[in-house]
Amino acid sequence: MSVASTTRTIKFISKAGTYTAVIVCPDGDLYQEWEGTLADITKIFPNFEQTKPVLYFVCTSSRVAEGVATPDGIDYYFNGTKITFSGDTSSGTFAGLFKKVAPSGDNLYYGLQIVKNIAEAAGYAPAVIKMVATVSYGTQSDQITASYTIPIQQATGSSYRVTIAAGDNKNFVITEKLFKKVAPSGDNLYYGLQIVKNIAEAAGYAPAVIKMVATVSYGTQSDQITASYTIPIQQATGSSYRVTIAAGDNKNFVITEKGGSCILKAMAYQSGQPLTADLTYQWEKMGVSGWETLSGKTAQTLTVADSDITTYGEYRVTVFRGGAEIGKDIQGVMDASDPFDIDTHPSPEDEAITEDTSGNGQVTYTPVVVKRGTNTKALDTTFYFVVKDAAGVYLNSQTDRTTPAASYSVTRAHCQQAGGDVSVTITAKD
Repeated sequence: MSVASTTRTIKFISKAGTYTAVIVCPDGDLYQEWEGTLADITKIFPNFEQTKPVLYFVCTSSRVAEGVATPDGIDYYFNGTKITFSGDTSSGTFAGLFKKVAPSGDNLYYGLQIVKNIAEAAGYAPAVIKMVATVSYGTQSDQITASYTIPIQQATGSSYRVTIAAGDNKNFVITEKLFKKVAPSGDNLYYGLQIVKNIAEAAGYAPAVIKMVATVSYGTQSDQITASYTIPIQQATGSSYRVTIAAGDNKNFVITEKGGSCILKAMAYQSGQPLTADLTYQWEKMGVSGWETLSGKTAQTLTVADSDITTYGEYRVTVFRGGAEIGKDIQGVMDASDPFDIDTHPSPEDEAITEDTSGNGQVTYTPVVVKRGTNTKALDTTFYFVVKDAAGVYLNSQTDRTTPAASYSVTRAHCQQAGGDVSVTITAKD
C-alpha cells in the first residue's frame, strides 16, 4: 500500500460575467438650489451640513452567488477630480466636504457621505459624483464605474421637489440573510457556514461557489488558507434523480485517531425527495491508477477504517433503482492520524485555470511526501496522477494514470472537457 495519497481541486474560472453598478441615495434624489445672485448667495437648500446625505455604491454580479459584490477598493471623484482623503475625511481641494463610508454591520456598501454644501465647489452648476471600484473574482479583477448627478440651480418660484426615499435601511436592494456562521463547539471541531434559505435566486440560477478563507497561526507565524465548494444549480430535467454521499456519523469524513473510522451513507433523491425503496448500491475506491470495485460492499453505508486509507482516500457509490443506474457520487475521507502527508507544491498556488486564453492555462504539481506537521521530506518517491471530473470520469490517458512521475500538469483542456472544475488524485508509488 502507498504511504500517502491526496486529492486537489483545480478551479476553472470562466470568462468574466456582467457587473451592474449604480449609485443610490436612501434619502431620494439629491439636489441643491440657491437663492440670490452668483455675486451674493443668500441661501442654499437643502442644507447638506444638516442632512449629511450618503451616496452608496451598489454593485451586483452575474458571476456567482455573491449577488451583491463587495469591491476590494474604491476611488471617488467630484466633477472629474479625484477626491483625496486624510483618514475618512476628504482633504486637499475638497477638504471637509466628504467622508468615506465602508461596509460595516448591516451596511453592505461602500459610499460617500456629503457633510457640507457642495454648490460652491461645483461652481453653482450640476455636480457629478463618480465612483470607480475594483472587484475581484478568483484571479481576475475588473474596474466598475458608476456616476450620480446632483442638480444644482437657482431656485425659482415655489421650488417644489418630489422624490422617493428608502423606507428602510436596504438602499432599494432586496437582500436576505441566507447564511449563518458555525463555530467549533462540543463535538464539532470545525468552523462552517450553514445555508438557511434557498440560494438559487441569489446565484442567478447558476452554479454557486462558497469560498472560505481562514487565518491559521502557529507560534508567531500565520497563514491564510483558502478552500472553495461549488454547488451545482440547474434546471430540473426528466426524472431529476440525484445521488450523494452523506456522513453517516458526526465525524465529517475525517478520521482523527488511530484505530478510528468514519461512515459514508449513500442517499438518493428524486425531485428533492429521498428515495428508500428498491435501491441497491455498489461502492468503489480510487486506487493508484483508477477506480477499484470493493467486493461485497453493496449496502447503503460503508465504514472506512484508518487502515483502509493512507492520509486520504476517495470513494464512489453507484445507486441502482430496480436494477437501473440512477446516479453516482464521490466523497473523500481524510485520515488526520496518519504520520505522513503529501505537500502538493502547486504552481500557481491558487490552483486556478482561466477559460480566457490570456490567463493561466495549467496547474503543475510537484508533490513531496512529508512527515505530518512538518515540512521534512519523509522519502524519495514518484507519484500516480489521476485527473477526473465531478462524476469521477477520467480526463487523462491510461498511460498518464498508470505511469508514476515526479510532477504533472492539469491543463485548460482538462477543464474544458469537464465543463468546469476538475480534481487530481495524487498517490505516492511507495
